[in-house]
Amino acid sequence: MGAHKGRGRDRRQRRGHRAGRAGPAAILAANEAGASKIIVLGLSRDEHRFELSRQFGATHTVNLDCDDPVEAVLELTDGVLADLVVDLTGATVSFPLALDLARPLGVVVVGSNTGEQEVAIVPSKIPIKELRVQGVNTHDTPAVQAAIKIVESRRYPIERMVTHHFTLEEAETAVLAAGGEIKLDGFIKGVIVPN
Repeated sequence: MGAHKGRGRDRRQRRGHRAGRAGPAAILAANEAGASKIIVLGLSRDEHRFELSRQFGATHTVNLDCDDPVEAVLELTDGVLADLVVDLTGATVSFPLALDLARPLGVVVVGSNTGEQEVAIVPSKIPIKELRVQGVNTHDTPAVQAAIKIVESRRYPIERMVTHHFTLEEAETAVLAAGGEIKLDGFIKGVIVPN
C-alpha cells in the first residue's frame, strides 16, 4: 500500500501512475485516504484494469495510447497537475513522467523496482519544482495492517484483482505472466492453487 508514506500536508488530488498489478491497491488506498481526484494512466490494453480502477475509486482514466498524459492531467486538475504521483509500474519511462505530472511542491512516491535498469531523468526538475521523492516498501507491517482492514471491510470487490488461477504445474506460466513476459487476456494478478 505505501500510501501513508506520501502524506504530509492535505492531499486532495492523487493518482495511481498506471493501471497495472499494484495500481488497484494504490487507487483503493487513495480513495480510503479521501482523495477527491484519482487519475489513473494506462494503455489501450488496460481497459479491464481501468474498469477495476473505477470500482476502487478512480475518478478519471487516461489512455496513454490516445492522450498526452501531461496535457490530460493538466486539464483534469485545472492546470495545477497532481499533488501526489504514485509510480508503481517498474517501467523505466514512468519515473521521468511522474516528475512531469507532479505539481510544484508535489510528492512523487516510487513503489516500483526497475531492477538494474538505469532511468534517464532531468534531475533539475526536482529542485525547480521543489518536489519530494519518496521511495516506499509496500509490504511493511503498517501497510499490511491497513490492507487487511480494507479487505475485511468488504467495501471493494478485491477478489476481482485476481484474474487468473494456475495449477502447480502451470507455475512457470504464472510467473511469466506476472513478470509481463507473456500476455494473458485480462491478466491483473494470478494465484497458484496447489492440486
